[in-house]
Amino acid sequence: MGISDHDLIYATIRLKNKRPPPKHIRTRAYKKLDPDKFRGDIESAPFHVASVFEDADDILWAWQKLFTDICDDHAPWKEVKIRSSCAPWITGDIRFKMNRRYKLFKKATTTKCPLLWQEYKKVRNEVTSDLRIAKASHFSKMFKEVKKTSAYWNLISDATNSRVHMKNIGPLKRSDGSLVVTDDEKARLMNSHFALVGEKLARALPLPRNGECQNAMDIPNVQPQLAEITISSQSVSDKVNSLNTNKSPGPDSISPKLIKLAGNAIVPSLVSLYHESIKRRAVYSAWKIARLTPIYKKDDETDCGNYRPVSLLSVPSKIMESEVNDTLVRHVFKDNNLVSNKQWAFRSGYSTELLLTHLTETWRTALDSGKAVAVALLTLRKLLTVFPMTYWRRS
Repeated sequence: MGISDHDLIYATIRLKNKRPPPKHIRTRAYKKLDPDKFRGDIESAPFHVASVFEDADDILWAWQKLFTDICDDHAPWKEVKIRSSCAPWITGDIRFKMNRRYKLFKKATTTKCPLLWQEYKKVRNEVTSDLRIAKASHFSKMFKEVKKTSAYWNLISDATNSRVHMKNIGPLKRSDGSLVVTDDEKARLMNSHFALVGEKLARALPLPRNGECQNAMDIPNVQPQLAEITISSQSVSDKVNSLNTNKSPGPDSISPKLIKLAGNAIVPSLVSLYHESIKRRAVYSAWKIARLTPIYKKDDETDCGNYRPVSLLSVPSKIMESEVNDTLVRHVFKDNNLVSNKQWAFRSGYSTELLLTHLTETWRTALDSGKAVAVALLTLRKLLTVFPMTYWRRS
């Protein structure tokens, strides 16, 4: 036995998950909804009274009022508790015992029966034991699969759940360099940034000269004008019946599931609503509002410019937007062929992958012919999503 001044250093980590608190959300109860009765009430609703209003926003308000009142009768609102994601080691058998434990606990507290309390404690102890064994087995298997140091520390982070509360946006910088820390101020700062960033970037760039961009494209100088935007009931019906019910609703809280359940019964009122907007040459003010979620991209987290906005729009407005898009595509690509052979985006049958294949083949052919190939890459990371339409019309 020897004496040394070097002691073995070790650490013990207590792997205890910090379970995040559940969220309470407001959703609709579809359990007792009868689709046939719901569609019947939609068909008999007096949506035509909305046209008596002179203000366009009042027309939309009347339509939403009638539709949401019917939805409230057939699918009323309720509050539900959404828990965090289930632990991967909880099996179906353990979940069954946990549910039984909860039911026994409710019965025991209500009846004060000693036998029920005894049975509850027995099931409770079984659940605790099964959870410990399952958790130990899960992480033992995970640690055996670890091959790198980075994977080891990622596993430790997952085990201790240290990144549960890291999804919130931290402090943000104002234009003067000061920090914004409260949620309300951060929301206003983000909203102001995304609303004005396009105008600021557009003012910083020179306007293109007339004909400068046109000469580079194989498009005639005189283009036919789009006389009107056509919206057909059949097209709207197809879009209503093909809605993805898993999508989130917009600020008006009208979910795509309700629109799809209404089916063809809601189509005539939607078409009338869209025709009123086109006739008045105005977009309803409520459809200009979006529920925005900023998604962090990279670099400095305090810079609003490093966040990408994801907007949730009204579902009826997106159906109309799709109709307008179909009219523009038909006018530009099909009826008048106002597209250049250099146009790859927004064309059916043309994709980014096909463009890369075309460029690669062109470069290969040039190199095989003994020519030099020079490639210039231009990053348009913020250009397309933030520039106002006035700049693109002039270009």
